[in-house]
Amino acid sequence: MRRAMLTHPKTLDLASRLECDRPAAIGYLILLFDFAAEHAPAGDIGKWPDTAIARGSGWEGDAAQFVTACAKAGWLDANNKTRYIIHDWPQNCENWVRAKLKRLGIEFIKPSENGCAGKSLKKPLKTHSYEASPLNLYSYPYPSSTKKEGGRYAPPSLSEVQAYCDERGYTYDVEEMYAYYDARGWILKSGKPPKKWKQLCVTWNKKQKQFDAGKAGAAVDDILARVKVKGKK
Repeated sequence: MRRAMLTHPKTLDLASRLECDRPAAIGYLILLFDFAAEHAPAGDIGKWPDTAIARGSGWEGDAAQFVTACAKAGWLDANNKTRYIIHDWPQNCENWVRAKLKRLGIEFIKPSENGCAGKSLKKPLKTHSYEASPLNLYSYPYPSSTKKEGGRYAPPSLSEVQAYCDERGYTYDVEEMYAYYDARGWILKSGKPPKKWKQLCVTWNKKQKQFDAGKAGAAVDDILARVKVKGKK
């Protein structure tokens, strides 16, 4: 959050609409931006339901009230594709968010052409299925030979990945692996989604074994080095 936002009229307006003091409003905004950076780095925060946005921002009251207050105060802009976007997100997000999007080949969501900053949408758009898959950030076109429903790639759920890894006898931290790929939108370095997500599990297992072997080798080398030192003494 930029320093100017701490005393910005929009911040004061948000505090008034939420009936809280300025420090509390600042805290909500900081968490809102942090939630967007992690789960809507392109600024398309409206793909998440109001409950997710509100709870992610630390607001425990009525979720719709919080989102509406943010929109009317000018911190959220209505968007005809993704319901809401963070106001001036490309200019206000942190540098690591820009670097992340550049690495993934994803552009910031542009404001609606009809110019509806700070306004609420009369007709709500479809939101992301938060309960079913809380961390899936994006959907990508999938190869025609392996299309999912609607011709879009549907990343697996954590439970699906966990079940597959248990079946294969993998012992690595599945949640860590899932979070790694989910943070990258389930796309590879080529900029495309994997043809088979199960192959990612197999590859992760191989890399984990290599990593563990490297750690074991380093430990042995350390022990041998200490033995040599003691022998000299």
